[in-house]
Amino acid sequence: LYVKAALFNYQFQKGTTYHSYEEWTNEAILNKIQTYQVDVLPHINNRKRLVRLLNKLENEEEISQNENELLYQDVYFIALKAERTLLYDRIEKRVDQMFDEGLVEEVKQFKAYFSTSKALQTGIGYKEFIPYFEGTCTLEDVKETIKKNTRHYAKRQETFFKHQLPCHEVLVNFDHFQETIETVEQWIEAEKH
Repeated sequence: LYVKAALFNYQFQKGTTYHSYEEWTNEAILNKIQTYQVDVLPHINNRKRLVRLLNKLENEEEISQNENELLYQDVYFIALKAERTLLYDRIEKRVDQMFDEGLVEEVKQFKAYFSTSKALQTGIGYKEFIPYFEGTCTLEDVKETIKKNTRHYAKRQETFFKHQLPCHEVLVNFDHFQETIETVEQWIEAEKH
């Protein structure tokens, strides 16, 4: 969102209010949106978009169709990608390393704050410890759940960039990263001409 807000034709309104509609179901939010004249409706399962759109409508903000219009000419979006099996292997090794370097001890320091901290309740690498603190799973279960949730997060990031930004995908060469840099530079030079 920050990248899109800086580079695309986003229109921000001053003095608006924001409601989370936590007590509402997605269906109730969608039904309320339909009482307004809206050309394109978000999918019923996309709660964030539903809430954002209803807030815009309630605040009488203009629903802009220009949010995908670039403000600058020479902007290049590069998505560095890794083969899925390699990416997942690196995620697994990284989580193992985090445990080896004291993640359990770090999280235990924050145990008293879990009930009041949304960051601890929702952040990957922290929230997975809640069942462990409750005595319903082992540390090995926590580690495997962190790996699984990190893989899912990586997949969501890839999907997000694919749909939100006009990215040119470049496969990363982890063994010779300079080759990756050169590939990106060559692509940018070709795009300039």
